[in-house]
Amino acid sequence: MKRLSATNTINGLVPPILLLLGLTFYVVKVDHPTTISHFGVVFSVYVVLLAWVYSVSKRVFDLYYDAQFLYLKGVLRSFKVPLKIVRKIQFTNTMVPAFGIPRGYRIEFDPSANIDDQGIWLMAGSKKVEEFAETVRKVNERVVVRHSSLFEHIS
Repeated sequence: MKRLSATNTINGLVPPILLLLGLTFYVVKVDHPTTISHFGVVFSVYVVLLAWVYSVSKRVFDLYYDAQFLYLKGVLRSFKVPLKIVRKIQFTNTMVPAFGIPRGYRIEFDPSANIDDQGIWLMAGSKKVEEFAETVRKVNERVVVRHSSLFEHIS
């Protein structure tokens, strides 16, 4: 089994957890809620951040693959998805692929599979997406692979 993107879960959980820790530090060390409205605001922010953590835990997966399947391993659940239902592997503009900044791709599945699209975050210049695309092509010749924001077809 090859690793495609093993840090998706960590990348998804770090921001809300850091915000939770920051809010906790602020409440404990800097400004204790003294009024009902102040307490209500702090409590509301905690609820939103905890909902964010739960959402990430439920929807974000680390990705691994072999010759036949893509494995989505998450905090709360895992899936084994046949590569033949992968429809598209596409570069996304959410991060700039320069100076070692992570590069984003999105894997889209056949809608009948009822699986959310999955993101892949890799360092610029990584060959993992190309290797994964070649593996998918062996099972599904119709997969669309787009490596640039200008929608250059490489399939």
